[in-house]
Amino acid sequence: MRKLFKWVLLLIIGALIGVGIIFYKPGIVKAPLENYLSKQSGYDIRIKGDLNFSAGREIQLSLTDVHFSNPEWQAGGVLMSLQSLQLVLDSASLFDDSIIINSLQLDELTLNLQTNVNGVGNWVVTRQASQKTQMGDAKPAVIFDRIVLNNIALDYRNDETGKTQALQIDSFRQIQQGDGMLEVDLDATLNNRQVGFAG
Repeated sequence: MRKLFKWVLLLIIGALIGVGIIFYKPGIVKAPLENYLSKQSGYDIRIKGDLNFSAGREIQLSLTDVHFSNPEWQAGGVLMSLQSLQLVLDSASLFDDSIIINSLQLDELTLNLQTNVNGVGNWVVTRQASQKTQMGDAKPAVIFDRIVLNNIALDYRNDETGKTQALQIDSFRQIQQGDGMLEVDLDATLNNRQVGFAG
């Protein structure tokens, strides 16, 4: 699971770099970006919708209709799909020790997790293509000022036990306050049981 979300973040960063190179013609870089991210992660990553980018004091990136799948999973199917991603990043923070994400919004994300009868998860990939990077060991911290999630569905099925779990997040808001405190609101259901939080 940590590997999967690592490559979601890589998708964001890779998209920023790729469209930065092409800048005013982001559509040109989409296929090479898909191939690069797929090779690096081991997942099959496809951006079927639009990719838009603008830069100034803030870097703004939007992606639509993004799909992750595991080519090694015999049952096939989409591991994760995302209808819309919108990201706003503080440009100056790219030259600092901490990258500041002013806003990240994900809409209609579906994550389909499954383990087979041998306990192997469909998010596990064994191919290790180009996992080493040239960026060194130091990794900048990432600070999120605002996170918004709408209509997020996480489904898990264990073929060994036959059990399933389902988490539906109708809405999630996390806002970094000026005093450093976090304001969080959650409206969700877990296995048809209401889950909520505000504070």
